[in-house]
Amino acid sequence: NKWDQRYNELVTYITHFGHSFVPENFPQNPPLGHWARNQRRSYKRLREGVSPPGITESRIKLLNKVGFRWACTKLQEESWEGSYEKLLSFVKEFGHGRVPNEFPSYPPFGNWVRNQRQNYIKFQKGDLSCMTESRVKLLNKVGFEWEW
Repeated sequence: NKWDQRYNELVTYITHFGHSFVPENFPQNPPLGHWARNQRRSYKRLREGVSPPGITESRIKLLNKVGFRWACTKLQEESWEGSYEKLLSFVKEFGHGRVPNEFPSYPPFGNWVRNQRQNYIKFQKGDLSCMTESRVKLLNKVGFEWEW
């Protein structure tokens, strides 16, 4: 069926580009970009209590399995990676991952840390967030403390 076809195209896209941020107007495959946008919209509506056609728990699991991003953009992903690098520097400098929510010497980093904690809670509940299993593993690997 069409959904399975687009899913397979998504898997190919992720393998080729290394991420799931298919542009809405992807020149090589415009229907894939529209499909990815529709998956995000349907997922959001489902989490809001509406039952949109085409999205099911089994499809959500398949998309999660390949690392599909539900609420993030490529720009947010790059920003996350940059902030993660700051976290690595913090751990190297201070010897721990107990980053305070308020970080006076660099306020955006404090905001990022607070967002990771909030997104982790949403992720655990199954709510819409930018947290992923791979991010949890990366943060745990450096001793990030989830509660503060």
